[in-house]
Amino acid sequence: MDLPVKVYIKHSYNSKIVEYAIKSYVDKLFLPEKYKDKISDLDFIKNNPAYYVNYPLLFVQNYQEAIVDKDLLNLSVSGFLYYRAIILLDRVLDGDFAFGSVFPLISICEEETVKILSSFFTNDSKYWTVWNKRKLEYLNAYKVDRSHDIHSIDEYETHADEKSSLGKLAIDALFFMGRISDVDTYKTYLKIHRYFYCAFQILDDISDICEDFKKSQFNIAIWTVENAMKKGDINSDYFKNGESISKAFFTYHYSDDLLKLGSDYLKRAYLLAQEKELSYLSEEICKLWNTIVLQ
Repeated sequence: MDLPVKVYIKHSYNSKIVEYAIKSYVDKLFLPEKYKDKISDLDFIKNNPAYYVNYPLLFVQNYQEAIVDKDLLNLSVSGFLYYRAIILLDRVLDGDFAFGSVFPLISICEEETVKILSSFFTNDSKYWTVWNKRKLEYLNAYKVDRSHDIHSIDEYETHADEKSSLGKLAIDALFFMGRISDVDTYKTYLKIHRYFYCAFQILDDISDICEDFKKSQFNIAIWTVENAMKKGDINSDYFKNGESISKAFFTYHYSDDLLKLGSDYLKRAYLLAQEKELSYLSEEICKLWNTIVLQ
């Protein structure tokens, strides 16, 4: 990949403030300590990208003011709790955990997410209509992952967008809370999210070739090699296991094409984020860009 590393201004995220808000909220719950410890596990927080903790704040122009805004901090807490629930559910669906072993944690995290959001939105708020829409998008992405019903890059883009639908709930909430000024800006933020997560999904798929092949889960890198095999561009012997597919993917430089596609998505996301003066989000986009460059 002949792409330059992006140089950016490194901001101070004050992530400890968000982490403290999460821990404070969980500590106040009337729950056994073992559940509290698992929900607000700092190792889990540190082992995941920062934007899983502070994603709503990245879509506010003045991050330093946002991080001391009680409502926005609570919105970040709700986003983290929902993410925690979804990660556990994903592990169950992948066969890593028995449902009964993590059901209490999933249930608690989902309930607390709704409790927080209910403090912002009344029962008849349009936000809940969008909430249900995002859940259906996510469930459809799970279905497509298993059915492999993707036949083009455009369909893959839609799949990546639906797979990250629960992240869009943060942008939706900001809009319905009046923190996003107009519909056009709201739509632009959703575009940024879409492009960012398309690039993220491409990188994730490349790193998970072997794992996804074993689980029969859709993967754009595997799909690329399979298509090349069907066209007769490469020997079908490569399609016997994840390791040989990975070898073909890199040996025949299909990786370059996909990484270029990922960088194109990030260019679009970056230009829109800069246009909207979302400097902290721009930084996260640059970090992901540099991950592609260093592949």
